[in-house]
Amino acid sequence: DGIFVSIHTATREPKNVIEYIENIAGWLKDKGELITSGRSAAKNPSVNDYIDSNKIQYTVGLDKPDAQRTYWGSATFAKYGVNGIPCYVIIDKDGNVISYERTVTKQMLEEFMSGKPGQAAKRAKSQANQQLDVIPKGWFARDLEPNSQIQGRFFVFRPETPDADLHELERPGDVIDCQWTRHSASGQTIYEVILTAKTPDWGQTLKGDIALVAKYGNVEEMVTIPYELRSRDLAGCVSDILWLGPVEKGETVSRTIMLQSDPKRKVTVKALSVPSDFQIHVPESGGESNRILVEFAFSSKESGLQRGTAQLVVQDSEGSEHPLRLEYCAFVRP
Repeated sequence: DGIFVSIHTATREPKNVIEYIENIAGWLKDKGELITSGRSAAKNPSVNDYIDSNKIQYTVGLDKPDAQRTYWGSATFAKYGVNGIPCYVIIDKDGNVISYERTVTKQMLEEFMSGKPGQAAKRAKSQANQQLDVIPKGWFARDLEPNSQIQGRFFVFRPETPDADLHELERPGDVIDCQWTRHSASGQTIYEVILTAKTPDWGQTLKGDIALVAKYGNVEEMVTIPYELRSRDLAGCVSDILWLGPVEKGETVSRTIMLQSDPKRKVTVKALSVPSDFQIHVPESGGESNRILVEFAFSSKESGLQRGTAQLVVQDSEGSEHPLRLEYCAFVRP
């Protein structure tokens, strides 16, 4: 025994798709199997009216809304990894998903139920290689110029489906602009997607996903482009650990570290939080320089391993700030 799950949107199936599912459902019912039709919870206030008006007799489950997870806003869809509709999921008697299908036939289900999937398994593998795809798989960049503009370029395509139409999902409040151009040659259609973003402030990261949906016939598939864009720091240190080494109790040990900053900006360094056994001094650099010397003095009356964190902040004349966290470590002899 097993379960056959049909996953669709709430109210967008054509009449022939409903009749198709009902036909499969009746056939499975006669065999003592179970069919469940899953419906997305997104934008779906009238599912019951839809079921009644189409006289749907098979079991229908309504998914939980989760707008942050998938195009269709559904938690279960996300757990199943559904990236296109319609999607037919075949589950064995132990609860294992054994196949995702774009379409199913009685012959395919008989093959799966017999324990010898044969051609059905081959078709499933072939379909997996024909899903909507994107090159490259994501947009990742570091050390960017803050508050500037940057572009990322991608190809979105579906093998052997030249007539797919692309559209973007709504992203209220997002800062990424998405444009695309369609290109066709030798029976293949691809979309050149251009993402444009304003880079974040100093040391900040802009992170998220762009979701695109391609529609061909009655099928919709989604592909996501993850992005993570990080601007360079206003100032940085070669190492975020200050090694003080073995010291004598009550002895003062001095260290100097050098911070590097934007040479076009005059920056200042201030201490936000400093342990009691630590002192920090930043000499006046004078003029614009990308090198800032920070002097540390450590002295402890407690013996043993001493470690802690000093928190600094780097500021420039335009009001930008960047926090710096510096760990230190010393062993105080008795």
